[in-house]
Amino acid sequence: MLSGAPITVWCYLSVWLWRLVGITLAILVTVLSFAAAVKFLADGRLSPLDTLRFMSYMIPPMLQYALPFAGGFAATLTYHRFAADNEAIACRAGGVSYRALLVPALVAGIVLSGGLLILSNRVIPDFLKHAETMITQDATRLMINTMNRGEAFTWKDNNGERLIFADEVHTLGPRGDAYQVLLLRGVMIVQLDKHDAIKLEGSAREAYAWFSRDAIAEPGGGERPVTRITLVPSDLIGRGEGLGQGIVSKPSFTIYVPNVIDSDPKFFGWRELRELRDYPERMPQVETRRRRLATLLAEREAIAQIRASLAAEGRARLVDPLGRPVVIRAAGIEWVHDHLKFRFIPAPSPGDGSRPEVVMEFHDGARLIRRYSPRVWLHSDWQPDSAGDPLTFNITIEDFRSEGPSGIAVEQRSATQGGFKSAHDTLEPLMRESSFDLLARADRYLAANPADAHFRPFRDDLRRRIADLMLEIFSKTNERIAMAVACLVMVLTGGVMALRLRDSLPLVVYLWSFFPALASVLTIVGGQQMVHDHGLIGLPVLWGGVGGLAVFTAVEYTRLRRH
Repeated sequence: MLSGAPITVWCYLSVWLWRLVGITLAILVTVLSFAAAVKFLADGRLSPLDTLRFMSYMIPPMLQYALPFAGGFAATLTYHRFAADNEAIACRAGGVSYRALLVPALVAGIVLSGGLLILSNRVIPDFLKHAETMITQDATRLMINTMNRGEAFTWKDNNGERLIFADEVHTLGPRGDAYQVLLLRGVMIVQLDKHDAIKLEGSAREAYAWFSRDAIAEPGGGERPVTRITLVPSDLIGRGEGLGQGIVSKPSFTIYVPNVIDSDPKFFGWRELRELRDYPERMPQVETRRRRLATLLAEREAIAQIRASLAAEGRARLVDPLGRPVVIRAAGIEWVHDHLKFRFIPAPSPGDGSRPEVVMEFHDGARLIRRYSPRVWLHSDWQPDSAGDPLTFNITIEDFRSEGPSGIAVEQRSATQGGFKSAHDTLEPLMRESSFDLLARADRYLAANPADAHFRPFRDDLRRRIADLMLEIFSKTNERIAMAVACLVMVLTGGVMALRLRDSLPLVVYLWSFFPALASVLTIVGGQQMVHDHGLIGLPVLWGGVGGLAVFTAVEYTRLRRH
């Protein structure tokens, strides 16, 4: 029996093990990074220099999969060579146990798994952001490179195909919400339908292409990040839908290009994920719904004030876009679900017994104008990007007649005008509240107004999206931890199988550890998706592969010690 630890054997095994880890890891990450970039290189979207830069961004993310298999492969070859040369038998004869012989593999596994855990929660998200930025800007590069070659920038979707030609392309840089703006000169636009028939064709002296980040709704719910390309030609001449006759000064055409790397919590480190749990509105999908709920709450509070004013005085006051006061006389206001609008309830006309009407009064200069209508509708003018704007309403008045100072009534059919403001506007303070505070406020409102069926889905949608985000954060966190633990177990599996099957070929030995390890990785990835989609029911699947690989390794180690 050795009186001390086998330091020499440990150093010998560690040198070989780490040398193979380095060689295997370099080969794997290079191949995986090139595989991620080769599609864009083949499509001409990336130049050779850009491909190298993109590969450098993808190297750290690929370590998440390369490290476990590189560690397992290195442990398999190191210990198989050690066992095949009868060095393991010599150590056993000298009193060194198999447990002691596996210490270098255990240390390597701990180092690799710890490094992977740090990478996946700090380094990898940052490099994925760089890669996403490069891919997002790739739409700009693709348009520039294509048009500089004298070819048409082509994009196909469910509605057909669009072709855009330009003689010159100039880069103007970021402006406003657009991360890039291009100036195109000598522009030709052709749009084809699904049957390749021309729907639109036209030419323009110049056009501006605005590139910005956006998100579109998916059929099954949720949103998908895209790059929005808005093409605005000047003095477009042609024929087709939307052109009419002659010159159209500034029409616009929008193309949505899906991002290759979607924005989700995989771009966040541990600290950012913790902050995201407390402030989910940092995600665009949540923020859009939060602003919508805040607008609806402000709308309901403004309507409550209007209803109270109508009940007390028989009139309500608004302010039009020009800052002029507008008085609306009605019996009340009610929600009409079929129209998704509020309707002023007409008040009976005094004395003459004519039909009930709603009366709008405002001043046009020194003149007092009255409008009489049986149907006046009111609804908030909400836009997704109107976070800093005050609450405004649209008013639609149907079959109305106008009466001026001369008393002459002018019959009109209908008119819609926006920009009306309420004196009771709480939108600004509501916009500053967090998602959780707004949800609590929405719960209190629904408890007091249970019949408001239109408001409830918006509250539920925000709560559902936050719950989905929390599950996604939980699943991503468990996936990263499980992958790190799997890395440790895979290194030990390779060492144990190499010692037990010392008389077999190295490839055969590695396959005995590779397939269980591959199954473990697949269950981690599949379990993460199950946790995201179905909750905690997917957690046994996520961790089941790691547990199964650990049990397999423990059983094989027991057989190794027995024989």
